[in-house]
Amino acid sequence: MKKWIEIGQIMGSHGIRGEIKVKPLTDDLDRFYDLDEVHVEIKGKRTLYPITGVRVHKGQVLMTLEGIDDRTESDKLVRAMMVVPREESVPLEEGEFFIGDLIGMTLVDPAGKVLGKIRDILTSTGAVDTVEIDWDGLDKRVYVPFRKIYFPAWDLEKNVMTADIPREFLEL
Repeated sequence: MKKWIEIGQIMGSHGIRGEIKVKPLTDDLDRFYDLDEVHVEIKGKRTLYPITGVRVHKGQVLMTLEGIDDRTESDKLVRAMMVVPREESVPLEEGEFFIGDLIGMTLVDPAGKVLGKIRDILTSTGAVDTVEIDWDGLDKRVYVPFRKIYFPAWDLEKNVMTADIPREFLEL
């Protein structure tokens, strides 16, 4: 499991005073109000920023970071990830997980045969998240709705997820 948890991605600047627009990668937008500081990660390098302001507007978090005082500085952070150490993450309920922990998991069929690896979880595709799979033996990616019927079990400790995916998904 990852030591750092992604909680948002910086999508752009808001105004001229350095405020940034953050796409939340968490179900709990209130968690941003509880932060005093956040790590911003760009190309594997993390920088810690104290937070001086937070507000939610149209489903996005608008945030002001200490030292980011104008649009030029905030534009440098676009596409960066906001991360927190795992020990500072929101506690999970039974059956919940962090999406980042699923990326790279090995997919196996119900009999245990390896099918491939999870490349990504696409969260902005509509009502249901979509699993992007690098399928062994295929020269293309396979996309499957993240539903319990297709992904009935997973083991975060072993980094394995069971997948029962209809053949039709491979032919799309």
